Amino acid sequence: MSIGDNVIFSSFTYIFNVRPSGYVEIGSNVRIGHHLQISCANHVHICSNVNIGPFVFLTDHNHNFENPDVPIKDQGISVKSGANLVIGEGSWLGTKVTVVGDVHIGKHCVIGANAVVTKDIPDYSVAVGIPARVVRQFDFLTGEWKKV
Repeated sequence: MSIGDNVIFSSFTYIFNVRPSGYVEIGSNVRIGHHLQISCANHVHICSNVNIGPFVFLTDHNHNFENPDVPIKDQGISVKSGANLVIGEGSWLGTKVTVVGDVHIGKHCVIGANAVVTKDIPDYSVAVGIPARVVRQFDFLTGEWKKV
């Protein structure tokens, strides 16, 4: 695990490596709300200048559930080879956001409260919902956030 400078952890932050090779990387100037949970099997990277709201859950893996004769808790986890969960530079994750799997959230993104992110979000986007979908993107030609 590596942590940059000026990182603020609020109370009840939990970071779990579910495999010995799991690696959590947190950049500088990151602000983390209370009750963040990170479950890492491969690599979770929170870039610099990120703001994370309370009750956020980040995981780069999922549970196997293929065999209906075996309890899900006993089927292990599934991790895409080389999976990386990345929260891009300067992004903001709202209250109760969940990010699952090999997902890259771009730089300067806003992820709305209660969103569930299961796919990549491009740079300079606002994403909301379950599953999360992009609803706005910044247009550098006009200097405005445009509806998608």
